[in-house]
Amino acid sequence: MNKYSVRACLSALLLPFLFSCGGLGGILDVDRLARFPPMPYRLAVGGGAILRVEERLSSGEEKKISSAGYDIILPKTFREGDAEPISFKSVEQVLRDGRAASSFVLLDPDDFLARESLAFEEGVSSEPAVTARESAAKAGADLLLVLEGLSDAPLVQQGVTGSWPVTTIAWLIAGLGMFIPDHRFESEARLALSIRDVYTGKKLYSFGVTAGTVDLSMFERTDFLGVIESLIIPPPLVGNDKENVGIEVRKEIKRRLLLKMLARLKDPETIEEIRKALPFRLVLAEQRGGAVLVTVTSAQEIQALVVEVDGKALEGPIVEAFMRQFFASQQPDSRAELINYQASLDLEGKGRELRVIVQDSAGQRVSGTSATGGQR
Repeated sequence: MNKYSVRACLSALLLPFLFSCGGLGGILDVDRLARFPPMPYRLAVGGGAILRVEERLSSGEEKKISSAGYDIILPKTFREGDAEPISFKSVEQVLRDGRAASSFVLLDPDDFLARESLAFEEGVSSEPAVTARESAAKAGADLLLVLEGLSDAPLVQQGVTGSWPVTTIAWLIAGLGMFIPDHRFESEARLALSIRDVYTGKKLYSFGVTAGTVDLSMFERTDFLGVIESLIIPPPLVGNDKENVGIEVRKEIKRRLLLKMLARLKDPETIEEIRKALPFRLVLAEQRGGAVLVTVTSAQEIQALVVEVDGKALEGPIVEAFMRQFFASQQPDSRAELINYQASLDLEGKGRELRVIVQDSAGQRVSGTSATGGQR
């Protein structure tokens, strides 16, 4: 076997490793997350991944060493003057493609100032918060998701990754070292979010997401001169071009923040925390044949129930039979001092979106939406 055959064999062995640990790869994927059930709610979305005014400006002269002991590549992650690094359109696209909820309502998608006011509102009783809640309720949403702004942070280099031996071997033998991620970078830029009750404005669940570390290959993190240097210097020893690093890391951070937001929204624990925070528990469970099982657990008796299909109140024999079954199922739970209700609603192929609005004797309301209600 000649040297060219050996090189070809080694290249074939290294390629799977190369693609599996690519700096812009990752476990999170929209299509994969879309396979999980959506949040059983009609979700209004407002605010945005917006930087505060002071964070849009330069943070001053670059420092060579950060407080954590890492080299600072850039004093801020996002470009100076960029008010909304992750567009509202990108947020919408990920939520829809990932089936984050049963359906969506967008609040002021083309009004940046209105969304900025909501992102940085001070208290749920502030004017932007009240206006958003009222708009969400009027549009038939069950919950309000508010993107409460984006916090910038320095972009730092943590050093060479543990893949440097493979990178060096690949460089020596197969000439592929420049494509294997060998330097690690990090930004603590954070996207803050909250989920609110459209009927009361109460924050039911708040969370934040960060991107974590990003590994880049020499090909991604350096410039043309760096590529030339790699002809005689192993890739892990080739320096970084801060502009290229900024471009590549920013792109990956934006992608990860959106995907982590999506994953958190679809996490069963998130949905459970929301149900616990609501005035009472409402669960819509899809059954075979297109029926939906409606279960309510409340400390108060249920006073009223409304069924909507595709945004319109449903009337007639189907709903009347469901109502009778629902109220007849009332079953007190003396141990927990709660009252249980349960009934199955079969829309017989009518409509694509089922929404159930429930009100107890104290006037408290909870609603939920099933995206496949009535589908066969």
